[in-house]
Formats: sequence, C-alpha cells, structure tokens
Amino acid sequence: MRSPRNRLRAALGAAVYAGPVTKSAAPPGTAPAEAATVEEVLELVRDDPALAQPVAAGHPYLGAEVAYAVTHEGALHVEDVLVRRVRLFIETGACGAEAVGPVTDIMGGLLGWDRRRRAAETEQYLELLQADTRALTELTGVASAGRETAG
Repeated sequence: MRSPRNRLRAALGAAVYAGPVTKSAAPPGTAPAEAATVEEVLELVRDDPALAQPVAAGHPYLGAEVAYAVTHEGALHVEDVLVRRVRLFIETGACGAEAVGPVTDIMGGLLGWDRRRRAAETEQYLELLQADTRALTELTGVASAGRETAG
C-alpha cells in the first residue's frame, strides 16, 4: 500500500505531465482529503506553470509542493521543506543539496526573503548536511560518498 504522500505525488505527476491541468485531476478512488490536496497543489501550478518543474533532477518533487508547504502547511525554513516536507534529505545521496537553490528561490519569493535571508537559509541547510555527514562518518567509520555540500 502506498503512503498518502506517494499517492499524492502519483496523482500530481499524472495530472501535471498528462497535459493541461483539468478540474478533476485526482485519480478515481483517491480519498477526499488527498484529492483536495492534489487540487490545491495543482491550483498553484495553474497560477505559476514554472512550479510544475522538479526541484531536483531525477526526483519527483515539484516546485508546487514547496510552494504548498509554505502557503498551506506553514513551512518557514528550507530545512523544514527538504527534511520533512519533500524529504530529499533522506532520499538522495546528496541529502537534497542539489535542491537548495530552487527551494530557497521558491520560498524566498513567497515569504519575501531578501538576498541575505536566502543566503542564511542556504548556509543553515548546508551546515545541517555537513553535521549529519560528520556524525554518520563518526558512527560508521566510513566516509559518506556522494554527499555534496554545495547548493
């Protein structure tokens, strides 16, 4: 059984990549709450088609999901989005480092961040990544290959 987040992502992918976004984008059998979330995320894509793009190449997370995390779930930090909302921190070898720029841009635009705040959010996330890499290396005695620290 797929998790609600995975079912949402499948519905989003089907709707976004199938062509024009229609009114009833959620697939049949989607729970009402999940269907409402799909519709809300797709409304963000309707308003800004650039949000249909993935925030990291090769991963299914769309810019619209980042925007949704800010506008509907109260996300205020890049770390929150990459660790808990789209979970790239645990799903990629680079721990989401490749998505820091796009996520910061989307969040910054919605939250009115200036250049200084965007840089601070990026730096804070990359520091988390470095600390996690150090801890993992100390715990296992093995250097973590593939973990990038540049955003």
